[in-house]
Amino acid sequence: MQNEINAPQPEGFRLSTVPIIISACAVVAIWFLTGAISERSKEMDKTACVTIERRLSTAILLYAQDHDSRLPIPNYEGPNGEWRSWPDLLRSYVASDEKLVCPLLSVADAKEIQSGYDFPAGCTLNERFYGTFGPGPFPIENLEMPAQTAMLVEGGRFQVPGKSGWFTTSTYGDLATQPDRYSRPHSGRLNVAAADGHVVTLKPATKIFDHDRLYGRLAGTIYNWNGGHPNGETVGPPRE
Repeated sequence: MQNEINAPQPEGFRLSTVPIIISACAVVAIWFLTGAISERSKEMDKTACVTIERRLSTAILLYAQDHDSRLPIPNYEGPNGEWRSWPDLLRSYVASDEKLVCPLLSVADAKEIQSGYDFPAGCTLNERFYGTFGPGPFPIENLEMPAQTAMLVEGGRFQVPGKSGWFTTSTYGDLATQPDRYSRPHSGRLNVAAADGHVVTLKPATKIFDHDRLYGRLAGTIYNWNGGHPNGETVGPPRE
């Protein structure tokens, strides 16, 4: 036994280096574990964001069924003069304790740019449903290509030149001409709910040539309106 302890060690090796090696291995293991936990957390947040938007789109479509196929209005004035937004009209269609904001979207301290109230959601409604193609909310059943029409788009907070603080908006205008108003919290991508209720994660193009603000492509196969086609005119290529 004594001979084993005193046996010569390989050149360059000392028993004192063992703790250092073990410590280094522990650091590497912790680094990998921390990274794995971080990635797992990000994936959970992404899943939560999709789930929230899917729940909101379902609630909107249920609301439309009860209101002549029309979506809730984006903003309205309450009986006491206070301003409210479309999520308030969905209270009977979602659970009372249900979260409506994607954990990756920071909008808690932002004011709605038109009316100045706290906006309680991280998604924006396509403004083309309201007064663009006729008075009042556009009947969603009249859309010919709902699966290719944006209904909800992930929003975000933005700053306005000459004004202090952060702002957000309750309606979606156009991603190509107002990119600063829409977050891309999923590695440069954002979630969009089409007018048929399905949710997709899309990566917007850096540049869209000859962009059509009214009908043009938002990203992927989703357009600002009716798949890029004027209602009733689905022949020919879509308007980009």
